[in-house]
Amino acid sequence: MDANRGQTLPSMPDIAFDPASDWPMCSHVERRARRLNDMIDRIGANRSRLVRACGGATIAEAAKNCLSCPYPTACIEWVSDRSFDAVEPPSFCRNRNLIRRCREVEGVAVVLTDSDI
Repeated sequence: MDANRGQTLPSMPDIAFDPASDWPMCSHVERRARRLNDMIDRIGANRSRLVRACGGATIAEAAKNCLSCPYPTACIEWVSDRSFDAVEPPSFCRNRNLIRRCREVEGVAVVLTDSDI
């Protein structure tokens, strides 16, 4: 017999969206995600390989790394600087090894394995 039958569930409190306080965090997360994509594009890494690696765990880890990056200004400047050919992420990038391993070098795909995370 169902012990909860006939009981009502407690009501959930109304959660209001406050644009003044909630929007900056949404914007922050969006900018960091865009920066990860820009970094992937800048060095010519294979985004599909990064997304598929380890069932999506690799891209989730990369996104988490970007969210907590202590060098956002340096990252923006590096990604935007087209005065050089980028072959790998900068040394300060927390996703350097992950992204490097997903780069295609002269048409030969670099294979990313679970041990590379």
